[in-house]
Amino acid sequence: MKKNYFYLVFLLIIGLVSCSDEMGEIESNKSIQDLRSNIIDEEEEGGGGGGGGGCTPDALFGSGLQYFHRGYSSSGLFYSKSTDGGASWLSGSVTVVGSTPQTSQGPAYVENNGNDFVYFKGNSSTNIFYIYKASAATTWYGNTWVRSDTKTSKPVSATKMGCDIYIAYKGESYDDIWVTKSSDGKTSWTTPVKAVTSGENEGISTGDGNPPYITSDGSKLYVFWVSEKYNGVYYKTSTDGVTWSSGQYINAYQNGAYDLASYGVAAVVDNAYMYVTYPKKSSKELVFQRIAKSSPYGSNASYITGQYTDQRPSLTLTTSGYLVVSYNSPTSTNDVHTSYVHKSGGSWSTSVTSGDSNGAPYISSY
Repeated sequence: MKKNYFYLVFLLIIGLVSCSDEMGEIESNKSIQDLRSNIIDEEEEGGGGGGGGGCTPDALFGSGLQYFHRGYSSSGLFYSKSTDGGASWLSGSVTVVGSTPQTSQGPAYVENNGNDFVYFKGNSSTNIFYIYKASAATTWYGNTWVRSDTKTSKPVSATKMGCDIYIAYKGESYDDIWVTKSSDGKTSWTTPVKAVTSGENEGISTGDGNPPYITSDGSKLYVFWVSEKYNGVYYKTSTDGVTWSSGQYINAYQNGAYDLASYGVAAVVDNAYMYVTYPKKSSKELVFQRIAKSSPYGSNASYITGQYTDQRPSLTLTTSGYLVVSYNSPTSTNDVHTSYVHKSGGSWSTSVTSGDSNGAPYISSY
């Protein structure tokens, strides 16, 4: 009996030791699993060195300036770049690997997350093409259709919002304004959405409507246009590029009458204001409006004195708060001009000439 008692005690001790070892192994494995889980959580939250899967929206505006334009005696693409706020410009031509981009109209330019994108109507084709490069590089690629159904007869416009790029363009044969969106700026584009009808962007004759101008304040898209039939400036807004608001009329009211617009409009938007410029129909002098978003109708305006165009102008904003306009002179020299003013007010600078073009230039800060 005593032997059996000692034997049972011996088995109990062995069992307790074994159980303790198992619990230790379980705790050890649990600690390893917790550590592994923590690492996975950190990687999914972006702590694993870029494995997050999202993107960081780019800043809307920069300190540098760059515009693109069609040549004067050729249909090639050219650029001018400024690092001193528009006081001086460095110009050059655009060369694409394996091909030569050509256009019959003014291009559009967007800088997004360290890359440059240029969109333009073909020279002998109504298709919209794109080229791209790393902003710090000099070699361009692409010269490829955006989509087979994105076609136009006028200059195109482009902007960025969030991580996406949006293109706005007038239809090929009619005056509708269409918008398409891309997540990469190159090969992936949504089915175009009609933002403005032909009746809203009506020309003197069918298909003769003006080109649109698309811009963003970071959370909302704005499409501006000039109805050539009624010489009015209008805009619509959208948060997704699909559903658009009704049109809002914003022509300036001066000296008892509204300024009649023509040719096209350019605009840039910040948190509080819309900054808009367009050629006055009678004189072609550029009208400028600083319009509070809270009360956009019939805002008073000023002229960008002595600066004229008979094509769509282009407008951008820098991080230092300066508005910079770019436009093509209607004189025989066809020079591209730029001028700037602080967004809070003041007089526009004397225009600086850089490059020759018979198409509308397109400027953006980067």
